[in-house]
Amino acid sequence: MTEMEDNNISANRYVLTEQQELYLQPKKAPMLVKEPIVAEYDRASFHYLIKDSARNDYAVTISWWQSVNGNLGSTYSMWGMIQWIDKDEGRLKLVNDENVQWIELKQIIDMKA
Repeated sequence: MTEMEDNNISANRYVLTEQQELYLQPKKAPMLVKEPIVAEYDRASFHYLIKDSARNDYAVTISWWQSVNGNLGSTYSMWGMIQWIDKDEGRLKLVNDENVQWIELKQIIDMKA
């Protein structure tokens, strides 16, 4: 077949309305938020949970804020086991079945055991 015939065949394919909407829908920009303010009391409790989780091998859920544009950024959340605490760099390594993430301690905004 020629190239023109190939293009006609692919252009004449039947596409469901739902699929067409998904193709034409522009990618949405992630929701940007200002950096949340975390109280010192909360930071102290985060550090206690981090040390306790690493020592006793239980999973935690950590939410953190990551800068995208100056003081605007996105929040992320992940559960897993704390595998490593890097005191020199001020970060920890969170590991679960699907993902491995290095998180800076100063970016943590919430933590649940």
